[in-house]
Amino acid sequence: MRRPSHSPVFIPITAPTSTLKAPRQTRQKRRRDNIQRSLFPSPPASTPEKASRSKRRRTESDPSQLRPHKFWDTLTRVPLCKSALRELDQRNAVIDLAVTTPTPTPTPTPKQADLDRPQLLRYARHGGPELSDIRGLAEMPRRRGRGGGRGRIQKSQGRPASRRSATTQTKSSSPYDAAFRQHLIDWKVWPINYVFQAGHPAPPPPDNLQDIIKEVCSDGRGSLEPGSFNVKEHENFQLAHSLNGEEESRSRTLDLIEGPLALSTAHVKKGPVKLSNLRPLLPANLVPGCPDRIYGARLDNLDKSVRDRLDELIIPTAHRDILCPNFVVHIKGEDGTLQVAERQAVYDGALVARGMDYLWEAGSSHDQDHQYHARTITCTFADGVLRMYAMARHRFGAGSNQDVEYVTHRLGSWLMVEELDQYCRGAAAFRNGLEWARRQREEAISRANTIATRGASSSSRPPSSAWPESPNSEYQSSADPIT
Repeated sequence: MRRPSHSPVFIPITAPTSTLKAPRQTRQKRRRDNIQRSLFPSPPASTPEKASRSKRRRTESDPSQLRPHKFWDTLTRVPLCKSALRELDQRNAVIDLAVTTPTPTPTPTPKQADLDRPQLLRYARHGGPELSDIRGLAEMPRRRGRGGGRGRIQKSQGRPASRRSATTQTKSSSPYDAAFRQHLIDWKVWPINYVFQAGHPAPPPPDNLQDIIKEVCSDGRGSLEPGSFNVKEHENFQLAHSLNGEEESRSRTLDLIEGPLALSTAHVKKGPVKLSNLRPLLPANLVPGCPDRIYGARLDNLDKSVRDRLDELIIPTAHRDILCPNFVVHIKGEDGTLQVAERQAVYDGALVARGMDYLWEAGSSHDQDHQYHARTITCTFADGVLRMYAMARHRFGAGSNQDVEYVTHRLGSWLMVEELDQYCRGAAAFRNGLEWARRQREEAISRANTIATRGASSSSRPPSSAWPESPNSEYQSSADPIT
């Protein structure tokens, strides 16, 4: 019988137990070494990793990432808020680094240790050199937005996964903080119920304010009279308002308040709607407007020449599917605040009121035809209360000293959740406001089309006041448009 090429190796029975387990221990040790090596950060890749969705959302909503240092330097008064404290910490960190960092002195090149790679790896696995005796070394500030592998591991190990998953994620409202409100005040976009200082006269109300109140709030609607009103609709409204999800509350409550109006789907843009195509209202790089619902007209209703000239003033979205909205709505769920809703209503209302004012002037034959009228309505719905406001763009001064301010006046408020009568009155005012805003749009579009047709036939250009192209115009902001 031929002997095999490699004979088996027999281990004596008297061998110690540790000898039998040595191969397994070696494999376990190597596995642990591999795990420990994975804890250390790897070299940077040639292509940076894409930031996670939550990280991008957190960066976009962080005012410190949106507001440059110039924003804080131009504020007349810096309010006490989280974003202001972050800015202060950033500036103090730069000062501390400049003061505490010693002047670098040339040091002799250290002699490289004569160690091979296995010895260096073994040395690093045991923690490396002892550095507790080093003194006078300033701690370098950590740069935001970048984190090594070790920082990510510590962050993930700091809190249990169950607690992170149980935390409710809410929409950040930090861009609309007290600093945002102060910036609006500095540029004469007056907040709701703003108290002016002594010596500063309050702007007058629009000339048509009483007509708006009478037409929107005083006139009832036959479909909402208590005798013919369906109580089931009010119960459905209460149920929609009690939903915890903000998206469901936003869509259902507005649909019930709006009712079956003679408005086509092309006139309504449901949201949140990001007004990213509009030219910046203020010279600081603020967030774009983001109402929950806007009501406007179709693009083909307006002459193309006028539409092209006023593109960034009357076409709000990048999808270019709605024209010159003049009725905006903001709704806040149980996690939102009324203060944030009012600031958004003022800011977004000023954005669309500017476009309506320019569209109206595009239909004027003379500069003297400018009227101080409100042609925009902005609404908030928070804590079960519907509040409606009229937004007007007011020009004051003469000649080169002429300036512009945006004024918001209250039309009415209704507690729609509790009382059936209040719900009927509030829904009637909301629907009356929608029809009033539609008539304002149609009249402004008709005037602009008439002037455009007349100008095309006579080869004349409309008045210069209707075309904002001067470098000194208030609408030619030095800030980059937000996309």
